[in-house]
Amino acid sequence: MTSYGVIHRVTVYSGVSNSVQLFRAHSHGGTNPYVHRVLHTGRRINVPEGTADPGQVRVTFLDKKVAADQSDRWLTRYLGDSEGRAALRGSRIEYDLSDDSGLTYQREYTGRVHGTALVDEVTIEMSTDDLMVDALDEVFDGTVPSVDWASPASFVPLGIHTGKTPDQYGPWEGSLAVPASIQSVPGIFGTTYYVSVDTRVLDTAATDALRDAARSTRTDIRAAGLAFSGLVAPEIKVGFTPTGGSEQTLTASLVHGQGQYGLASTLSWIVLEEEVEGEMSYVKAVGVSSLDGDDAIPAAGTSGTVRVYNAGAPTPAAPLHLGVGASSAGVAWPTLVKALGDGVFGGAGFTYDSTRLDALEADTTMAKIRMRVTKGKVSAQEWMDKNIWPVVGYASSVSVSGGLYPVPYDPPAVLPTTTLSASNVKSARWEQTRTTQINQVRVETFRENRVNLGAGDVRGRKTLHPQVPGTDQRGDFSSSVATDLLEETSYDRVITVRDAGAKRKKHTIVARGIRAALDDKAGSLSELQLMGQRSEFILDQFQDGPQYVTAVVLRESATKALIVGDNVLVAIPWLPDQQTLRRGGTRVMFLVEKNVNEDGTYNMRLLDRGPNSFADEPTLTSIAPNSTESRHALDVVIVPPGGRDRAELQIATVAPGVAAPAADSPDWTYAVSVSGSGSQSITLTGLPSRRAHWARVIGRGPGKLPSAYVAAQGTHTAAISPPTGFGTSVSGTMVTATWTVGDANYSVMPLLASDAGATEPAISASGFLQFPLPPGSSRFQFNEHGFTGGVTAGVKHVDVYGGDSIAAQGNATIAANKVLLPPREVVILQGRGDIDVGSTKTADFGTGVEVSWKTLEPYASSVIHHATDAGFTTPTAVSGIKATNYRISFPLDDTERYIRVFAQRLGWDTSVASSTVSADPVAFLETAAVNDGFAGGYASGSIDTDGDMVVNIGTGDADTDGAYFTLNTTAFDEPDASDTFVSRGQMPYSQDQDFILPPGSIGYLWVKFWNKLKGFGQEVQAQITHGNENKITNLAVDIRPIGVSAGGTSQAWEYDLSGSVAGGVRSINVVYGFVRPSTTANQPPPSTTFSRDYNVDITGPIVFSGTLQDGAGASQEFLAQDNAGTTIYDANFTILVTPYDATGGAGGAGNAGEATGIGAPHITESGTGVMIEAGGGRKVPSDAIEFAPTMSAGRTAKGRGILGIYYDPVAYSNAPTDGTTDATVELQATATAAAASNGGKMAVGNGTYIITGDLTLDKKVDLQGEGSESTILRGAKVALTSGTATSGGNTTLADTGKSWTTNTYAGKWVEITSGPGVGEIREITSNTATVLTNALAWKTNPTSSSVYKVYTPSRILVERSNQWRHQISDITLDGIELIYGHTSDDYGQGASIIGCEIRNSYRGITTRWNTWLHKIIGCEIHDCAIGVHYDFDFNPIDPSSGAGAAMRVTATDIFDCYWGIFVDEITTDGYDIQLSQVNLEHCDHSGLRVRGGGDGVIQISDVHFELNNVYSIDAVGATIFVKGGWIFAAGSTHTAIFKVGSGTRLYLSSMRLQWDSGKLVELLTGGFLLIDSDSIFSNNSFFGQGSAPMATALSTGGKILNGGSAFNSVNAKVFTAIRNQSTSLPTLGASTTIETIQAYERAPRVYEFDLEITAAGTNNILRIYVNPLGALYVDIVLPAAVGIGRFRAIYDPGVSISCAGVFNGVGYRDTVTETVPPAPPMTAVRYIDFASVGASPGTMVIHNLFSYAH
Repeated sequence: MTSYGVIHRVTVYSGVSNSVQLFRAHSHGGTNPYVHRVLHTGRRINVPEGTADPGQVRVTFLDKKVAADQSDRWLTRYLGDSEGRAALRGSRIEYDLSDDSGLTYQREYTGRVHGTALVDEVTIEMSTDDLMVDALDEVFDGTVPSVDWASPASFVPLGIHTGKTPDQYGPWEGSLAVPASIQSVPGIFGTTYYVSVDTRVLDTAATDALRDAARSTRTDIRAAGLAFSGLVAPEIKVGFTPTGGSEQTLTASLVHGQGQYGLASTLSWIVLEEEVEGEMSYVKAVGVSSLDGDDAIPAAGTSGTVRVYNAGAPTPAAPLHLGVGASSAGVAWPTLVKALGDGVFGGAGFTYDSTRLDALEADTTMAKIRMRVTKGKVSAQEWMDKNIWPVVGYASSVSVSGGLYPVPYDPPAVLPTTTLSASNVKSARWEQTRTTQINQVRVETFRENRVNLGAGDVRGRKTLHPQVPGTDQRGDFSSSVATDLLEETSYDRVITVRDAGAKRKKHTIVARGIRAALDDKAGSLSELQLMGQRSEFILDQFQDGPQYVTAVVLRESATKALIVGDNVLVAIPWLPDQQTLRRGGTRVMFLVEKNVNEDGTYNMRLLDRGPNSFADEPTLTSIAPNSTESRHALDVVIVPPGGRDRAELQIATVAPGVAAPAADSPDWTYAVSVSGSGSQSITLTGLPSRRAHWARVIGRGPGKLPSAYVAAQGTHTAAISPPTGFGTSVSGTMVTATWTVGDANYSVMPLLASDAGATEPAISASGFLQFPLPPGSSRFQFNEHGFTGGVTAGVKHVDVYGGDSIAAQGNATIAANKVLLPPREVVILQGRGDIDVGSTKTADFGTGVEVSWKTLEPYASSVIHHATDAGFTTPTAVSGIKATNYRISFPLDDTERYIRVFAQRLGWDTSVASSTVSADPVAFLETAAVNDGFAGGYASGSIDTDGDMVVNIGTGDADTDGAYFTLNTTAFDEPDASDTFVSRGQMPYSQDQDFILPPGSIGYLWVKFWNKLKGFGQEVQAQITHGNENKITNLAVDIRPIGVSAGGTSQAWEYDLSGSVAGGVRSINVVYGFVRPSTTANQPPPSTTFSRDYNVDITGPIVFSGTLQDGAGASQEFLAQDNAGTTIYDANFTILVTPYDATGGAGGAGNAGEATGIGAPHITESGTGVMIEAGGGRKVPSDAIEFAPTMSAGRTAKGRGILGIYYDPVAYSNAPTDGTTDATVELQATATAAAASNGGKMAVGNGTYIITGDLTLDKKVDLQGEGSESTILRGAKVALTSGTATSGGNTTLADTGKSWTTNTYAGKWVEITSGPGVGEIREITSNTATVLTNALAWKTNPTSSSVYKVYTPSRILVERSNQWRHQISDITLDGIELIYGHTSDDYGQGASIIGCEIRNSYRGITTRWNTWLHKIIGCEIHDCAIGVHYDFDFNPIDPSSGAGAAMRVTATDIFDCYWGIFVDEITTDGYDIQLSQVNLEHCDHSGLRVRGGGDGVIQISDVHFELNNVYSIDAVGATIFVKGGWIFAAGSTHTAIFKVGSGTRLYLSSMRLQWDSGKLVELLTGGFLLIDSDSIFSNNSFFGQGSAPMATALSTGGKILNGGSAFNSVNAKVFTAIRNQSTSLPTLGASTTIETIQAYERAPRVYEFDLEITAAGTNNILRIYVNPLGALYVDIVLPAAVGIGRFRAIYDPGVSISCAGVFNGVGYRDTVTETVPPAPPMTAVRYIDFASVGASPGTMVIHNLFSYAH
């Protein structure tokens, strides 16, 4: 070693062992003193990315001879093993130093050997990396994670499985598993097993992701150690949970029978239902095997649930979810990093410092990660570098022991304790560079949206389970959907430092893992706030360019203990301080690299954080609810510190009445930063209602430590008005709740607590649903809750931010469980009779008996019992069956199997058994054959009113020729051919047998179905009970239209009630009620409560049916609307029926039986219809559909699938279409009805509909016409005042004959109806007695011949609902303004306007609050003052928070407007507007007008601007990219093609541009125009010789740059006009102009040329001028000699001119700085002139002159 001041020690271990030492060597002293040299490069942190360059050590060893033989050397012995393989590669290595002669050693580095090399004859070099090289192992390789916060893709059922109950992250209700059973099938190599999936709903739809996984994971099964040859899919795992047991993990494998269900071998382990074109295919079965590590396969016939999930690498279609769980709160990033290090997600893992990460994990303020992993097999290091470090503010340092040691790179809260000073620093140098300056931070965040599943979409949830089990309900569903049923989109938030120069230096954070849970709007806000705080920290450090210090530091205890990522104080007297402008001072610095030198000193690189001073404290003046929106907004008044310091406001939201959280509580979240001086008021929005909100502030500033927190202040947001009038009724276990809505703008959450008398806050915490009911809901039924006895039910309003109202509540008592009705018509689908010998062919699909049945309980599952005796002595149960058919696996023997079915439901008593059927097992066919010779059918018995037994026999089996039966009162008696026979022609058979069954007795019915070729087939055994039960069953209600009500125009309705009463019933009591809130003269008074209570005598047993009565014996007539079209009541109420065992009902003397309740269906006017499957989605009115309770299941009474509800205003409310009669009331009634029923289409037919004032349209309701030429909505334009103007100005109209009230017409519209200015419409901002003042200038000023009228504008306001999509299509809006986001509670996100014409309005389309991803497609907008108004300035306090992202206008014509598109002011988050294939032409002022959009980006592609009168684009603020298309204007009327104002950046490329000389741009101070002249086809040249003036005389400043082919570079642009010139320079002061530079051009010029002196003079001087004035020039004095040289001149406008080169081998250089202001000024045309100015010059000639833009 070169230095003996320290001892270097190197220890190498065997492989990855930490204990088996191979050798230890020293630099001197100690054993093996063969360390020749150590070169250490420490780990280097990259800030602000948080990534790191690995540390390395290179050790050179002396390979000492250890024997006489020169070939036997010390280190060579360790290079290989007994097999000749490299022994050192991957070995652990430790590097230690001693500075006390070997008494103690300091660990400096731990790593792993990656290579060895022979340097020379006697030395070998060993290369190593730090232990984080282990993190290069691939993760997310398909390893199924063992943590409950990570979920692999679930193929069946679709969704996200967390190992717990499903959470808010996904769109499911209930457990993420589907009913299934284990089945077996004999194959050519033995019995194989499969899981039969017992449901056919969207849960089990086969996706492309499942197919791809199956195709890509085939493996020879013998390699897995199984006994026979075949295939498995090891990347598809099957989790089967037996009923009452735990999940068994299995592997998908081939069902090894002949034909494999008829599918090709590529999918033979996933058996699909046969696909029908246009419909989904469903998973029927999954073959299973037990590989090493799997569980044992349960026995055939075992029932339970199954899930099929991905054990392969995640993909976009099959993503892995992180951060899921019962609360969906995300996973703390230290927990995730530890899991990666432990190999939870695959790979060998890596070493981490457990003490450090345990401490970070315990810190509840650590950021939570929640994301979808869509790419697998990526290194752990790469994944963390992209998804962890940049977003959490930590960097990946390592400890000296080699473990990952995350360190924060945010400013420290306290001063560090270690100081570097002249006493411990040998040398230090300082630097500041702009290369790593950051003055713009762009944060890309991500949102998730649910896939639209059509019919399964209920209350904003994507409920995949059907409402009627066993039906094949189809939604709008594609097999290409991701398995989690989510779509992911990115969303940008940009924070910019505005005072750091014009050139943006951007840093991007892709925050893929910082996202809120689905539907968590408050979480979305927190996510943006967190990233906003991170951006502020980065800008504090880097906005002016970072300062670094590199120092050589002496070894002492404090410096030895430092690791990369520590903060230190630096007090080195010779370092400059930019703040004090002196040397010295103490500053705080961040250690980013630490290297060990050979002499033991350290090379340290430190990032300067600033002086050791703290930011000044701000003042928190007050916090109070906002006066306008007290429920969701607070006003906070702050006095910032002033100067460059800022106040950071943090908010904590806690329960009402709770004190401020502790200082280190995770409840505190960043809200906003405020700078400047003086008191400032900030409005915080998006806050939950009825919560305590605490505010605190802290001072921060660039280069300063944070101040102390200022004492917190708190207040409460106001509460939502709670529901009132809460009441309950109980039927069985069903609790029906009704209430009066407290605030119709808020959703409703039903509440149910298991104890009676529950109070706040317990009742509010007892939410019953995962997602709330829609706003306006006033009724709910609690089902499947499992409670009995006393409960507390309630409801509360909830907002999208996590707030709520006080709960309205009431007690209810749930009696003993209600008994379910048994299944009926149990039929054997596949089986054989006792004389059928069965099939001898190979069983391809298993053996057993297949049975089907019908259910009377749509919400219940089924349980099958099977046994070998009719008495079911030891039955086997198969439970949880959702389908209505099932295959039971039995051996192919001659044992008769008896089968019966029960209905089962949580909270209800299991039904009695169905009839018993029996058959012998058969070899299953893929589907049951129509003609298999096995006779089957169904049978039952009943008692008529006389007590006689009635036998019912039927069949749907083509093999059944008849049936024999016996009837007995003592026991079952098997029938034979001599007993009663019922032929097929007599079926369905229902016959009184004249066989009286006494009450309390049991009859025994045995039926055997018969085929004339194969004899007896299926058998049915049924018991008939004649009891004296006092009960009602099969209660049902239906609704039917009865024509127009008497004397009116409204459709009238009646309800038919039906049910079965048992033999002990002698009367029933019927009770129901409803409220009419409004009425007309011929109806009862308003708010009248109608209570109906009547009795009917009925002698059971009997099936009864009758119309609901009005209590006086007459039928009750119901109306959805009165004759004036006013809604009377929503006929959705509960009917309660109670049986009595004596006549007279409730008024008699009998005993009451169990009351049964049923909900009445909604009344639906005939103006409401549906889009149904039949007829290609045609519209069918309601009275042709047979509305029934099954409507709620997504199908009509006739079984046709419902595609969507529509509302026709003509049919529904008799809306006039003549174009003269006002239709506003009718249209509003239709829109309101559509919204009240949770949305649909408002389908407006042909005609012209007049609208006066506002039409409000809930965002849940789409507006659809029959075509823009057929359906017209027209503003009424009813004059409030009118007349002929006496005069007019630019923005005024005067009528001296008027005496108007001041400002009475503010906000109204004025239109010129004839004369000068005809057709022009303007909005009035104010008025005097005789003068109207407009917001916008007239195109033609009114004169005394201008006739005008003033009217209230007609508007369509799209309001409220926060659902994603909304559409208005195929309609014309004439004189109507369409507005999205009219108030802060309205939402326009994801809305589309398609194929519409919008005309004759002041504003055509306006977007304001909560509007993003808004689309205008294929529309025509014309003759409006403003065609499209992006009104981001609507709220001056909080300009359209959340609005403006991805606003799109596509394939749309906008013409004959004043402004075609007007972008008004900035938004909180900036905006992004995309114009594509748009035509903007003939606008009075400009096609595109932008005002104050500094944070906005407008992308214009392939857009046509034609003959707009003043400007094509007029922009003050915003960044605008124009690519493609054609822009032209000609003549004297227009001012310029472009107006580029302060803060505007306009980029032009790849387009056709036609412009007049001097009229390209009106360029204002602070504007920026960059032209890619290479790609633009233009009639004029932009730059160089022959170029035309671009800026108008109105220009005041700004810059014009030439962009070449890329917007971000102006390098190497060649100007062909002066290429390769050869010029002889004139002498004695004359000059030659080389190039003309137009006004405002700022691109530096580079001139390269050869200079030849052909005749030597005595005074040779080359002068390069900038003319006119010639005040700026540079001279190169050359020798008086003949020769040639090469020179390069640079003119940087406004900065300097310089020239340098070599002549005859001698170098020359000169630079002249330009004056300020420049002479000539940038606003003038400049000329670059060359001249020879010597007194007696020689002859100078310029050759090969080239010019570039630098």
